[in-house]
Amino acid sequence: MKYFKSPWFFWYTGHRFIAAFSMIFSITILWLMLAATEGFSVWALIIAVLLDAVGFWVALIYVVVLRNYVTLMPFFQDSLQNFFDALVVNHLLIPVFLGFFSSRFASFVVAKLGKYQFK
Repeated sequence: MKYFKSPWFFWYTGHRFIAAFSMIFSITILWLMLAATEGFSVWALIIAVLLDAVGFWVALIYVVVLRNYVTLMPFFQDSLQNFFDALVVNHLLIPVFLGFFSSRFASFVVAKLGKYQFK
């Protein structure tokens, strides 16, 4: 993970061309992946881009804290619980994992092509 940095690393270290181009490249890769896996949900793309590393924590908060409070009616408990679990996995975890890895891969490729010296 030493070489696979977030595009924001390059943005804050003054390599804005690498950061901007890697974000564009990452969104393109992500769009193609989500079109293949999720039927291209615009919300999945937005969540993946915005919640890059934070999405892991949001999913963990759902599992640890919010999952027990989702079901309010006891006779719908199992079906409602399964529905929300599938919603979190399909529209949060999959896009966040894809976004996390595609952004780091894209920034690595763009940095290598841009002759960035990894230390």
